[in-house]
Amino acid sequence: MVINRVVRNSLALLFLFVSCQATQKTMTASAYQVKEFDTQGHRGARGLAPENTFPAMKAGLDAGVRTLEMDVVIT
Repeated sequence: MVINRVVRNSLALLFLFVSCQATQKTMTASAYQVKEFDTQGHRGARGLAPENTFPAMKAGLDAGVRTLEMDVVIT
């Protein structure tokens, strides 16, 4: 009786694991190929102007940065 329960539960778990198997590859090699590089300005243009200021953001944009990232929090 206990063996039947163990066998039944083992078969149920085996069926569950087999049925959860992926049927197709969801990620392909092309998903990892970057077509364009995103240049980011950390705190504007760090080193060219005081960080997190309008001049730093403008200097970053003038340098060709596409994304401006700011480390600003409410205190």
